Amino acid sequence: MALLTVDHDTTLLSRHPPVIPAERLPLPPGLVLAERLQVLHHLGNDALGATVVALDAVERRRLAVKVLVPLETGRSSDPHGIYRLSKVLDRVRKFDHPVNARLIGHFGEEIVRAPSMVIVMERVASSTLEDILGARKALDPHQAVSLVDRVAQMMEHAHDAGLFHLGLSPSVVHVLPEDLDSVVPKVTITDLGLIDAIRQAAPRLAIPLDPRSTAPEVFQPGPIDARADVYSLGALLWAALGGRQPQIPDIDPALLHLVERATSMRPQDRYDSVSIFRDILQRAIEGRADDPTTEVGIGALPPPLPVSPSLPHAPAAESESGAPPSLAQVAATTAGRGLVSSRTPATPETVVAPGLAARAAAASGGAGLA
Repeated sequence: MALLTVDHDTTLLSRHPPVIPAERLPLPPGLVLAERLQVLHHLGNDALGATVVALDAVERRRLAVKVLVPLETGRSSDPHGIYRLSKVLDRVRKFDHPVNARLIGHFGEEIVRAPSMVIVMERVASSTLEDILGARKALDPHQAVSLVDRVAQMMEHAHDAGLFHLGLSPSVVHVLPEDLDSVVPKVTITDLGLIDAIRQAAPRLAIPLDPRSTAPEVFQPGPIDARADVYSLGALLWAALGGRQPQIPDIDPALLHLVERATSMRPQDRYDSVSIFRDILQRAIEGRADDPTTEVGIGALPPPLPVSPSLPHAPAAESESGAPPSLAQVAATTAGRGLVSSRTPATPETVVAPGLAARAAAASGGAGLA
């Protein structure tokens, strides 16, 4: 199985890169921010900024402090960007959920002579899913489903509050390895609302997000909705099941189909909401999901949403035995033209753009996902 090649355009927001990348933000130990937060040591950098551990001199506790990349771009400056960013962060600060890393406060700061936002959050002491997958390659299916469902549960509440994540990936999912076998694992998510806030505050600013976890429309200017987070949840499940590995392990067909639908390239082909995603996820793991022909398998999933009749589609694939084709066979047959359900005739109304699993299968000639 070849590594998945990302095939959606991530260059549309590259017109105006940040004034200075996160790794060059000057945040040395001993630096004091807001006259009370003393930088102790560096935690890491990501697409949004640099994160440090700082000591709050007033409350005498250690906090995570994230300095976002400056919002002023090399070609365009928006004096209202910080204000719009602050308004979104106010909503994030009021959002309370046990899975979300609590945002304590935020304030503007001039970094390298450009306005930036400093975000103060509770410190998360557990490992990231990215660290765990680096050592273990993949989670047990029940572990993966429990973890992703816990994240999806939080995102349901976040969407009700008008908040999006848009960057759910293994690097923002924090969990202790020993909690993975819990019925309700203790999971913490960081960076809720930040990508959406930056998109609103500085629409022309490039955000170098991970295309393996981010919906294609997030890389383009314009409105987004809950289906962007549905994409990221499907990609998160795919990563947790080992889908990013060179040799993808055997994955339950019902879970594969869930990943396919959730990570369709076009928003209209995905589940409409996180609640629908969670419902299908639960039905796929309730014991009967090992048989994709049962009512909780592929055949139970909602039909694809209508698309333009002019979109090219492929004939339904058939195996030599006459049995319904595997996802890999369908992916190999329909690579580049859309994924057609193995239980549905191939008509223009039932074409679904291929998701992560099908794109990976197509890249390897269809091997490894049967």
